[in-house]
Amino acid sequence: RQRILQAWVVANLLQVKRKPTHWSIARAVVQALGVGVNFWRLRTFLNTSGELAHVRTQASMSADQGHILLSDGMVCIDDFLRVFGEFGPFQRRHFVLVATTWLSCAICTFNMIYVNRKLATVHPCDGQASPVVIHDAWLSVRGEWGLVCEHEWKAEVLDSTFFVGFGIGASAMGQLSDRCGRKCASICSCAITSVTTLASAAAPSYMLYAFFRGLVGFGVGGLGVSSFVLAAEFIGPTWQAATGVAQAFIFGMGGLLLTPISLALPGWRALTLASAVLPAVWGVILSTVLESPRWLLFHGHTARMADVLCRIAERNNAVVTLDICALAQSMGNGTLDRPTASERLGISTLFGRTLRRRTLPTLCIWAATSMVYYGLSLSSGSLGGNLHTNVALGNLVELPATCVAGVLCDRLGRRFTLVSAYSIGGSACVVCGLLQGLDTLALVFALFGKFA
Repeated sequence: RQRILQAWVVANLLQVKRKPTHWSIARAVVQALGVGVNFWRLRTFLNTSGELAHVRTQASMSADQGHILLSDGMVCIDDFLRVFGEFGPFQRRHFVLVATTWLSCAICTFNMIYVNRKLATVHPCDGQASPVVIHDAWLSVRGEWGLVCEHEWKAEVLDSTFFVGFGIGASAMGQLSDRCGRKCASICSCAITSVTTLASAAAPSYMLYAFFRGLVGFGVGGLGVSSFVLAAEFIGPTWQAATGVAQAFIFGMGGLLLTPISLALPGWRALTLASAVLPAVWGVILSTVLESPRWLLFHGHTARMADVLCRIAERNNAVVTLDICALAQSMGNGTLDRPTASERLGISTLFGRTLRRRTLPTLCIWAATSMVYYGLSLSSGSLGGNLHTNVALGNLVELPATCVAGVLCDRLGRRFTLVSAYSIGGSACVVCGLLQGLDTLALVFALFGKFA
């Protein structure tokens, strides 16, 4: 069922995208006070998933001040953001505070490159009775707990344990984010990540470390999902794509910062302890930000939502009149247009007749991307040469790659960009696997594959 919600908006603030429906779309010309004739357009809003909650209002504002004009119509958060600023000073400050949590996500994820590194040994695994002696065992969990030879598989399991927790955490904390709020879920994820990382730094045995490492993955997965949404929902639609790419860029910066931290703190326990500090710091920072106005509106907290919108307008130096704040406040007395039980969309919708052909390829794309990206990142020590150099170069190529991908998706389209990147990246990874003994050349192709 399609609901068409009608709203009058300023023509130079909102681009109309008409969708083919059996309703006819009317146009009107409104004489604005003191500025002559302004054209106002009718915007069609489609509410199929309940993502945009609307409320009925009884408000009218002056057109010559660049505000929303409603007459017994509907308004949504994006209408306010187009007037108050889609990515103004308030949103930029909020984005920096929230999106930089990706730094702690990257460091807590990739510290295993150093924590689980392979070390030089004396009397390596050759089937002889001579015991295996590991140099500088304090540098790695492999050395401290003797995860070599027939026990080496235990070291490889640690990464898998992390990503099992990551998947569970992303799902569970995503649900918490929908029910209790983006801010609450983000702070809880920071707390879980910090406490479990601290516990893993003090783990006395392999089994306890593996258990806590899975819980770290749980926290990181939840933090990535909730903080991404909390950062994005304050931003207008015009800037959504660019800020989404920026969050990926910040994640790459976090991986790059891990190299100097590991050089300053080479021991695995010290490095893990330092990694626990970062999510704790961002947990405190996130406690100072505001809750998402979209979540507040959808869950009926319209008084708090109105306060958030007025703060955005004030910080962005928008031309605010009492009428605008009154309109925001009047939404608290409106009728929240929630989807009924029959209209709510679940996971099964993604596999329906319409979306199935997009959902299944997308899932395959995500799986392949995750395996290649994290596989190349966590296997930096297997490429030969200096470990710190390999990790630094691997994270460095992500930064321009993220920017290039964002531009190509907008200029050439998503499908062409994906096909090209997968073809080039896959070919480079195959060549890298065939170059045994040629460490430098293998590193070049591995970096090229990660760039793609």
